[in-house]
Amino acid sequence: MTSGTLQRAIAQFQDQLVAAGDCGRVGQGSAKSIAAADAWVRAPNALRESYSSANPIDLKIPWVAEWLTLYSIDELYASQVGYRYATGSPDLLPGWDPNWIVIGGASSDPIIADGSSSLASVLMGVHGIGAWSPRLITPSLADFLILLSRWLELYRFRGGVLLDSDRVLLPDVAAAIERDVAGHLPPPARRNFLSFICE
Repeated sequence: MTSGTLQRAIAQFQDQLVAAGDCGRVGQGSAKSIAAADAWVRAPNALRESYSSANPIDLKIPWVAEWLTLYSIDELYASQVGYRYATGSPDLLPGWDPNWIVIGGASSDPIIADGSSSLASVLMGVHGIGAWSPRLITPSLADFLILLSRWLELYRFRGGVLLDSDRVLLPDVAAAIERDVAGHLPPPARRNFLSFICE
């Protein structure tokens, strides 16, 4: 992935946030805040570049059950508590890979950038199952931003109506998510994403 690919994904995401109108926004992260993250993690260049030009500000995206939140660079360290660290401890929690950086969450399930990947592949984990075993949902941060852009576009197109009265995805919405939202992903990542959305 080139820097241009990430910048195009960021621009697409920004456009969809503006069109949605009430999900928050992105702005420039300060170089000081990005450098401060180096004290506790080695972030891949794609993540640094994203925070530099598209730092989330009060960003909450309507999701299946509740909201998907993306954390700003200034919230990043505190957002690791309960996943990477226990409150007040600098020690890594057992079972947490030191390369995993929680960049957001949906219903307490962490959205994780993989610091061992130069493209900052994105994983999702499920909380409350005893051990962390997050699964790949996009091979790069750019793909994740494209996924969120397509999600917002579908959400707006559907007028925010994605679920039936039993809080289950409507069949045509599930088909649109598989085809239009996640269609650009490799099959294993697409299956993982759909399992988080549809289960």
